[in-house]
Amino acid sequence: MEPQNASSSKAEDSEGRTFRRKFVEFERDIFNTIASVEAALEREENQRKKYEEEIQKLNDEMKSVTQLNKSLIEDNDVLKNKLKQSEAEKEEMMREKTSFNNRLKLLLNDVIVDDVESQNNKRPNDTSLDDEDNPARKHQKTVDEQPRPLNPTNETNDQNFTGNAVVELQQLQSVTDIPILQANDKNEMIVTVDNTNAAVTKDEPVSVTENNHLLSTENQVEERRKTMRRNIKKIMDFECLTVETKRAFQQEKERKLHYTQKLQKFCEEYGVLPGEFNKLDKLVLDFDANTKRERLSVDRRLLTKLKPHQCEGVKFMWDACFESIEKLQHSNGGGCILGHCMGLGKTLQVITLVHTLITHFTETKVKKVLILCPKSVILNWMDEFELWLKDFQNKGNINTYCLSSARESAKRIKAWQKNGGVFIIGYRSFQRESCKADEKSIFHQAFVDPGVDLVVCDEGHLLKNPASKLSLAINKIRTSRRIILTGSPLQNNLNEYFTMIEFVKPRLLGTAKEFNNRFVRPIVNGQFIDSTDEDITLMKYRAYILHKLLDGCVQRRDYSVLAEFLPPKQEYVLFIRLTKVQIDLYKLYMTTYGKNNPIVHSPQLKKICNHPNTLIDFAKRHRPAQRNSDSDSSDSEPNEIADNWWMPMFDGCDQPDVSGKMLLLFSILSECETRGEKLLLFSGSLSTLNVIEGFLATNSKGIWTRGMDYLRIDGSDTVDKRKRAMQVFNDETNKRARLFLISTKAGSLGVNLTGANRVIIFDASWNPSDDIQSIFRTYRFGQKKECYVYRFISLGTMEEKIYDRQVSKLSIAKRVIDEHQIGRYYKEVDLQQLFGVDDLDPQVVQHTAPIPSNDNLLNALLETHGDLIYKYHDHDSLLVDMKDETLTDQEIGDVWNEFESTGIDDFEDTSTDQDIEDSSE
Repeated sequence: MEPQNASSSKAEDSEGRTFRRKFVEFERDIFNTIASVEAALEREENQRKKYEEEIQKLNDEMKSVTQLNKSLIEDNDVLKNKLKQSEAEKEEMMREKTSFNNRLKLLLNDVIVDDVESQNNKRPNDTSLDDEDNPARKHQKTVDEQPRPLNPTNETNDQNFTGNAVVELQQLQSVTDIPILQANDKNEMIVTVDNTNAAVTKDEPVSVTENNHLLSTENQVEERRKTMRRNIKKIMDFECLTVETKRAFQQEKERKLHYTQKLQKFCEEYGVLPGEFNKLDKLVLDFDANTKRERLSVDRRLLTKLKPHQCEGVKFMWDACFESIEKLQHSNGGGCILGHCMGLGKTLQVITLVHTLITHFTETKVKKVLILCPKSVILNWMDEFELWLKDFQNKGNINTYCLSSARESAKRIKAWQKNGGVFIIGYRSFQRESCKADEKSIFHQAFVDPGVDLVVCDEGHLLKNPASKLSLAINKIRTSRRIILTGSPLQNNLNEYFTMIEFVKPRLLGTAKEFNNRFVRPIVNGQFIDSTDEDITLMKYRAYILHKLLDGCVQRRDYSVLAEFLPPKQEYVLFIRLTKVQIDLYKLYMTTYGKNNPIVHSPQLKKICNHPNTLIDFAKRHRPAQRNSDSDSSDSEPNEIADNWWMPMFDGCDQPDVSGKMLLLFSILSECETRGEKLLLFSGSLSTLNVIEGFLATNSKGIWTRGMDYLRIDGSDTVDKRKRAMQVFNDETNKRARLFLISTKAGSLGVNLTGANRVIIFDASWNPSDDIQSIFRTYRFGQKKECYVYRFISLGTMEEKIYDRQVSKLSIAKRVIDEHQIGRYYKEVDLQQLFGVDDLDPQVVQHTAPIPSNDNLLNALLETHGDLIYKYHDHDSLLVDMKDETLTDQEIGDVWNEFESTGIDDFEDTSTDQDIEDSSE
């Protein structure tokens, strides 16, 4: 058995080995097959990825081609428009050339004596000849004796031939022909009309035998050029105006006449003069002229809180919007602008008027009042109503509502409609809700039609653009009783002023075209230092007429009325040199990016002027795809700017002395700490505020903790947070909070910071009212210390031009709104040339040491940093009312009589509604 078993075992082992060998071979085949399959799959995957990449590349190329095609189409359209415009301009140029050549010939014929040969070879400049025999003197005498037109507006176009020919040569540049006077080899004067676009160059020899006579002729041409007027269109007569304009003027004229008679009776009855209403026991708004009975008067508890100018403002708003209780029965009323300067208590005046109207509902029929304002001042309005009406808790109080969440808005609106009172809503909320509401909605019926009894627009200059969605929404409000509150009625230009007047007194100033012809062009034309005497006279006349037309619906009070109640204010403009790094960066940017449309690049230039680190801060906060998304519009940059363009010459600095502005800031801050004074700093750049915060933490003496040592407000802060910050800063017992950093756009409204008495405007704004609003955050009722304001201007940069434009805009505003005569400091061409790099670093030898000021702190700066402060001046000195240029009583009477006699008295309103519609079209 054992051998048999052994044989069987061997057979089994052999079969096992055979099986294992076959299994190993099979396993190897399986693994090889799997590896082969995986390799094939990998090749297929790679091939698929390659195909996908090629497809994506083709798609990208297709998109690029599509975009390029679209861009080419757009460029083609732009080029077509430019070509069309260029052709039109070319035709206009050719007409101007022809006209100019003809007029030049007339001028030269008038200046040069063409009969020299008949004078028996007498020398024209011979002193032995008397005036009658000397041709040059004879002509000069004739020119001098020519009478100048008394009424510039009556000059014909031929008499006014010089507008585009000579005076505007520099501004027109290559548009008009330029005459060149020179002597040829024969001592003949050659008149060459040089223009690169001209097809022919004219050479006209005129017989002149002496070079001295040529010099005399050139002088005479120059004298004549100085007396030439700018070419503006003839001012429209009354007959040329639309029927609706005539009707609006006549109605306002009658209303003002009625008001004057009523005011005279009032003053006679109560024995007071206008402006002394607060001296009475009651401020009477309306009374019966026959029975002498008071019909409507302000509650004495409010009257005792009013200053004299505030009493005038309350009565003015009543008279302009309501006139009298009798008129309420059959008149829709009107509107007005309360243009009191910031800090004069416009809010209290409105609260006084609204309280008087609502608590006398039986007489006034006023139940619902709507107050529109920026979102940031809604709570301020609520607090003011609570503050001034706290004595009326039991009787005589009025309900106040504000729009908060959309869920509660309908409930609050219904309660307001039922109970009456005041509804306060932000401009943007009103615009948003108005766009969503239909005519049957509760919002439309409550606010728009039939709407409210009176609407008040706080900071009403926000309505300056008639085409904006906000203006369109608010103009739908049905009521004619509209009040605009603004500390700056005229900000950038007269057309913005026209828009506000149109809101409160439609068509009083006519259509936009009529207003531009009758007021804008004449007034702007006479405000420059190179304006002719005729330009200036016409400007004064038209500014006076515009002021006179609106004195019944615009009441202006400047901060001079504060002199009795507030300490003095000093306002200095400091022209600060750029450092070497800033100059290099400024030149690099201007030569690289600033050649075309430099206004777009002003935010970048401002950053360079403030401190180069602001460039880095902005780049860190904004990725390329997110640019221009910042809430602060002045802190953005064009998309075409290369990333980190400044790196070749600047990679950051941890010291403030790279900027002259920053160095002066910390010097002023140190002086304020020594004196125990608080400082406000306004900047239009969030990056600038960030950089200042960084230097406070690392490079300043002492401890600076945000929220305790310094505070900050910008567009990201809620209303409640802003309110708490103001309370902390204004606390007189809090000596630690001594600096407030404020974004100009976000912090110039609804902010009361009388705790500070020094203000720095770190960078100038295009709109002068932004800087004025900033200053009056501290210089207002409640201020107890003398205030000092420092406007920082970087020398030789676009900031100088921005400031010059500010002064020009403020000058127009003071002429029209305040009826002041302001000096002329700039040429028109200088204001148009905004940017340059030639005056960034003037020679030290040209610097005149500033005269010590009345500000000890500024004097200390001049001693320690006289190399940085190139010059300074008092800002208000440029806006002084020049009494010697004021129109005389005779001139005022003549110009107004002439204005009113141009068909106005003969106007009889017989038009129909269809006539008005046609004339409006």
